[in-house]
Amino acid sequence: MHAIFLKTFEFADARARGCARAFDGYCGRWVPAGQTADKAADKRMIAAFCAMPVALVAAFAASGAISRGLEAGLATAIFIGIAMILCALSSLSTRPGLVGIAGLAVYGAGIGLAGFHAAPSNPALWTMAAAISFESWLVGRSGRSAAIGMVVGVLAFAALIAGASPSATPASPVVTALLTIAYIGTLLARAMHVVRTMTEKARPASADDIENALDGVVIRLSPDGVIRSLSAQAPEQLGVSRQVMIGTQFIDRMHISDRVHYLGLLADLRAPENARKRSASIEVRLRRVDGETGTHSIVFRPFRLDAVANRENGVLGGFTLIARDISNEQAAREALQRAEDEAENLQISKNRFLASVSHELRTPLNSIIGFSDALLHEMLCRFENEKQREYVDLIHRSGTHLLDVVNAILEMSKIESGTYRIFPESFAFGDAVGMCAGVMGQQAAKKGVILCDRINAGVGELVADRRAVQQILINLVSNAVKFTEKGGCVTIDAAVETATNLPMLVFSVADTGIGMAEDDLAHLCQPFTQLDNACTRAHEGTGLGLSLVKGLVELHEGTMEIASRPGEGTVVTVRLPVNGPRAYRLQEQKEKAGTVVDIHRIQAERRHDKHEDEPERQAYAQDRKTA
Repeated sequence: MHAIFLKTFEFADARARGCARAFDGYCGRWVPAGQTADKAADKRMIAAFCAMPVALVAAFAASGAISRGLEAGLATAIFIGIAMILCALSSLSTRPGLVGIAGLAVYGAGIGLAGFHAAPSNPALWTMAAAISFESWLVGRSGRSAAIGMVVGVLAFAALIAGASPSATPASPVVTALLTIAYIGTLLARAMHVVRTMTEKARPASADDIENALDGVVIRLSPDGVIRSLSAQAPEQLGVSRQVMIGTQFIDRMHISDRVHYLGLLADLRAPENARKRSASIEVRLRRVDGETGTHSIVFRPFRLDAVANRENGVLGGFTLIARDISNEQAAREALQRAEDEAENLQISKNRFLASVSHELRTPLNSIIGFSDALLHEMLCRFENEKQREYVDLIHRSGTHLLDVVNAILEMSKIESGTYRIFPESFAFGDAVGMCAGVMGQQAAKKGVILCDRINAGVGELVADRRAVQQILINLVSNAVKFTEKGGCVTIDAAVETATNLPMLVFSVADTGIGMAEDDLAHLCQPFTQLDNACTRAHEGTGLGLSLVKGLVELHEGTMEIASRPGEGTVVTVRLPVNGPRAYRLQEQKEKAGTVVDIHRIQAERRHDKHEDEPERQAYAQDRKTA
């Protein structure tokens, strides 16, 4: 029972707070925008005007002046009409204080009129007359307002004394007692609210300090999206005073195309399943009024909204938003995007240029190489002296070298543009190493460099593009031989790592050459990059070898590492997945799964055909038995 009582009390308290917030928002709509010095006092005055009809109806009911439902309804309509007129005058007037004095006078006159010819012992009327000064102080919160209320209260007392008639029929004592107790209860509740408000004002305004320290506007919304309050940065950020925006729908300040995202944000925060969700964020465009040039212009600026739902005992009480202007951030993003687009277009143009130039160069180079090779073998004519053979051999070697450079440029441009295609297949890695040793062995022997390989016995089949793997080996061994002096050694090692779920083939090319400094390794794999020192400048090259190797390795979803020290040599280690790239493995799995499905389908069809043919087979067996 105690738990049920607590739950009921919490629910009632939450509902009462919700009604109070709704009433406060209604009163705030009557307050004139930008024309008042004390918005809170004007809201309290509007609230007093709205509560005045209820108090006057209670006063007339306590005096016995109205006893029937029709009279009560008519009196209520009249009092409400007077209250609405006072609210309208307060909104339109530039001096709402005078309207408040007029409303207080109407209230006092109403109490005096209710006591005309009433019983002099009616406690409800005397209580209301005595509390007029307190009612006035509740609105103005000043000694001047209390003094004005005291004057009106004295006049109301005089009207009650002058109009009281001993022969008047008193109202029902039960009704009088209930009204008196209810009115005194409201006085006590409002007095406690005033004390609590004054106590809170005496405390340091830490929340306001935090809001002012933020780089955005703090906006508090009601559960239905109406603006309750804004921080001091609102006029600067949105170009409109806070009084104009308070009491309006926040969605009205939003660009129409962003309202769906905003409503979705509030819906997500309202959902009970998201009650523990801390915050949500969206980017929207908010309307801003710019009047810097002398004429007001409406612009929409991008803001980031960080929103959180305010819940009390599980009941949604509203939302708190922090709106940050991200115009500079968006401008930076757009500039970065433009720069990326320009770089991408430049890269595409460069790749197209390289592809076009490479294609145009390969055609004449093939002719030069072919005819020089024919001349070198004296197929067309014989050389009269060795100088002619030397010149033709130089032409042949230069053309071959230039064709290799063009092919490397073309392949590198394909890799960078993402158009280089690999065709994985299963082959023996030892065969690729043997082919590389056969191609590079003569060059190594001519330079006096020992070329050897040490392949682990566990190295078998590799699923990769055979031509790409051979290109990787040739480029690495060629670089190693090029930068290794006479008497040095170049070694090819290979083994299989099975420590992880994905088996990896690890092979390396090590040399005992000139080596490299650690600072040079970061720039080594960039296209057309060569180390600028006396040792490297003595060797020809384009700087595409290692960058091409790196691109081919990454196409196979592998990795490449370089370790080197000056004067001690270099070790380049490459890791490739034994079973091929991930796309190839997935395709292989799909094909295997399709094969299994086909087998099951065929078996099912055979079983079905067997069941359908069973009656025919039984009939055929019966005929043979009979025969």
